[in-house]
Amino acid sequence: MGKILLLAQESAATNPTRCPFIPWEDSSYPLGTRSFPIWTVHGIICQMTATTRVLIHLPDSRIPLEPEEVFFLEAIGDETEVRTRGSRRLRDVRSLGELVRRFPPGLFVLVHRSYAVNVDRVAEVRRRATGRDWEVKLEPPVNRILPIGRTHLADLWAAYGDE
Repeated sequence: MGKILLLAQESAATNPTRCPFIPWEDSSYPLGTRSFPIWTVHGIICQMTATTRVLIHLPDSRIPLEPEEVFFLEAIGDETEVRTRGSRRLRDVRSLGELVRRFPPGLFVLVHRSYAVNVDRVAEVRRRATGRDWEVKLEPPVNRILPIGRTHLADLWAAYGDE
């Protein structure tokens, strides 16, 4: 079965750079022959297409990655470290916020000013030892524990359809 990527088109009243629409350019399929469902996520119009990879912008090259390969993103100054299953760390030259917008809507959630997590790679959300704050534990083999900022907790719950 083909892989799928969610691409979004926002109305002219919103910020078009937040989640850009990528037009269908495959000339082997005349218009109207491939039908993909359209829905909205947080007011953004989304449609499935046959493309899945996200380009990671390294200083001297570009690396395409499947969104599900990425466990979390970490802000390092003006750049973003992309953490995958392996020990290899990729440093994207774009900011955390800009890189999150390149992934399918709803897949990555900011949980802290320095971290965004792939909600499909979260093993557990739990209170920290202090009992006041929360943290997220990622699935193996990463097994990383990341703090959740108080202002971002509601966004994480919303990603799972909870309030």
